[in-house]
Amino acid sequence: MTQLNKDRKEITPHDLPRMFQYTTTLMELMEYGKTDAWLSMELMFHLSILPLTRQLTNISGNLWGRTLQGPKGRVSPFACISCKKHGAAKGQKRSCLFGGLVLVPKRGLYDKYVLLLDFNSLYPSIIQEHNICFTTVERAADGSIPPLPFSKDPGVLPELLKNLVQRRRMVESWMKNATGLKVQQLDIQQQALKLTANSMYGCLGFSNSRFYAEPLAELITLQARQILQSTVDLVQNNLNLEVIYGDTDSIMIYSGLDDISKAKAIAGKVIQEVNKMYRCLEIDLDGLYKRMLLLKKKKYAAVKLHFKDGTPYEGLDMVRQDWSLLSKELGDFCLSQILSGGSCEDVVESIHDSLVKVAEDMRRGQLALEKYLITKTLTKPPEAYPDAKNQPHVQLSTRNWTSFP
Repeated sequence: MTQLNKDRKEITPHDLPRMFQYTTTLMELMEYGKTDAWLSMELMFHLSILPLTRQLTNISGNLWGRTLQGPKGRVSPFACISCKKHGAAKGQKRSCLFGGLVLVPKRGLYDKYVLLLDFNSLYPSIIQEHNICFTTVERAADGSIPPLPFSKDPGVLPELLKNLVQRRRMVESWMKNATGLKVQQLDIQQQALKLTANSMYGCLGFSNSRFYAEPLAELITLQARQILQSTVDLVQNNLNLEVIYGDTDSIMIYSGLDDISKAKAIAGKVIQEVNKMYRCLEIDLDGLYKRMLLLKKKKYAAVKLHFKDGTPYEGLDMVRQDWSLLSKELGDFCLSQILSGGSCEDVVESIHDSLVKVAEDMRRGQLALEKYLITKTLTKPPEAYPDAKNQPHVQLSTRNWTSFP
């Protein structure tokens, strides 16, 4: 339970029959169930679910129950075009919406400062930057991505987003002088305003949304891809800096510097050059990494520099897909060694000895079966995966299990 900073006992499905056999283990199971119920309620209070959804309801002007359930109430004029475009039968929803640009990472171990620069609220900012709205964008008859609007008159969506952003800034200014419970109330209010603004793109691209308009969503993501690529080109060609990775709304720059003040100065120069190109879009420094191991898309680990009361301290950041418990434990150990800053010889020897020991334990059957389990979810029908042969969980879902005992 990372949110609550508490430990929680995991019960695997195959342990349940055994726990029902004895009074003591059955009482343990009941205690675990009771603890889970308390943790769920505690998590709800920790995340301020009720006051936050109430604020969201006030902003959107609907019923509290609808905020939690999100049923459709209106149909976008773009919806019928989207269904024709993808050949969906009546009553079906199909989408091949392209997302953000993900650059091919430059794999390797970076032992000097890496800068992470991130566009603030990229999609809402694009809507405002280019005046994208139902009322300004001309619909294409074939359902293709429409061109950017020429109209200078502000559309409904850009004006609405502008209002939400201004209200959030006002609430944040009130928080500076607030005390006690008022600080928490204002914080929930600014969170609700931020969530509402950031969900605008999601509503346009989600087929079950009442404001579904896939051509508008595609136009926004197209602009996002172009903006990220133009930012990379500017940083590399004009500023002669090395971009090692980029994903949707952020880029990573290898500074090649050990001096934190000089690394921050480089970030400041990039921010200045990028931001002057736009009216609403803003890029900012989102992270400083002292060391980074970059493996592939959406898979990296790094020592991130945090600041508390002006004092820097280090923390480990990891981005990766679902792993088995054994892989996670080994990965954590190897990363801690690689990113420790120790000598190459010592790190290699330590990792080698650890891997040899684990391999011996595996051959002797001394590791629990649970350590090999991988939990993976299908996000679409198995036949919709273009690389299904390279994804074991997709292959597993299509296997004929009736032939197994």
